[in-house]
Amino acid sequence: MKQDTQTEIAAAALKKLEEMHVLFMQSIAALKTKEVNGGRIETDGATLSVTCLGVEFRVPHRPIAHDGALCALEYPFIARLRDNEIVGWRMFLEADNDLYAKPGQQEKLCSSGNTYLASNLIEPLASALLWSPLFAPLQ
Repeated sequence: MKQDTQTEIAAAALKKLEEMHVLFMQSIAALKTKEVNGGRIETDGATLSVTCLGVEFRVPHRPIAHDGALCALEYPFIARLRDNEIVGWRMFLEADNDLYAKPGQQEKLCSSGNTYLASNLIEPLASALLWSPLFAPLQ
């Protein structure tokens, strides 16, 4: 029996991660409550966008590897400050379909299909924002 090459394994893992992303976007699109405490989470079916404390974020996704194997998706929350892009927060969609504040299944936020997803994301994002350069005095 032929062993899969590292490239074949990576391609299969990438396909699985992209399928997870699609399901995550579908979960967000199906949310009944997308607004909480002045924050809003939405998707166009492919991309996530979030507004929190008046700050608009573009939230792309990208695969990340651990020990040489693709294992999760990173979602950096990117906002503009003057002419710079600032990452205000990150979350990770891991293989168990749960969302975490740190890679490697650390600091679980909730399941990617959680009914209260907006609240479970807006609250930690708001906390991170208050400590970020986005709300720091300008130099």
